[in-house]
Amino acid sequence: MAEYSIALEFDTDDEQFARGFEAGRVWALLQNDRHGLMVTVHKSNAEMLLRIAEATNRKVVTAEFSETEDEQYDHLIAEFTARPVEA
Repeated sequence: MAEYSIALEFDTDDEQFARGFEAGRVWALLQNDRHGLMVTVHKSNAEMLLRIAEATNRKVVTAEFSETEDEQYDHLIAEFTARPVEA
C-alpha cells in the first residue's frame, strides 16, 4: 500500500478547515479533468463528494478503506466519471 506524508502542515488543527481544504482540492482537480478522477478523502466529506459530483455533472462511486487493518474505515476512495449524455 502507498505511504502518505504531510507535504504542508497547516497552522490549525480545525477539522472543518481540513474538510474544506480537501473538498476544494477535489473541486480544483475536477475542473481540469476530462476523463475521470480517483481520489482519497476523509469519510466526513462523503456528502460534499455527492454535491461536487452533482455540481460538475459527474457520477461518483465510493468505497471505504483504512490505511491499516486494525483501523476503522475512516477514508473513502472516490471515483468520478462523466455522466452519459442523454438522448
